Amino acid sequence: MSEQETLPWDDEDTIESLRAKLTASQAEVKRLHGMLDRWREENTMTKSKNDSQEMIDIAAELRHESDLAWQIDDGTKLEWIPKSRTVKNEDGTFSIPMWLAKKKGFV
Repeated sequence: MSEQETLPWDDEDTIESLRAKLTASQAEVKRLHGMLDRWREENTMTKSKNDSQEMIDIAAELRHESDLAWQIDDGTKLEWIPKSRTVKNEDGTFSIPMWLAKKKGFV
């Protein structure tokens, strides 16, 4: 370090003021973690045991297909549904978990 370069706390900050800033920063991080935890609790889809396992058949027309999902249209809703959670039935219906049907607005 050259003689002209100074450390950021050399001019106006003391070790104590840096400790105070660090403590305030840690408190802010803790506050933000709490907010994130509350948000996760409020926005995590709570599924009953029955909803997580119950399947419902949706009569819908296949509009588009990707490697991972189908876009289906039931006449009122046009939504992408994941192939990993869905069964495409031979009769033109799609079997999807009740919780997903609710989330996508099919029921």
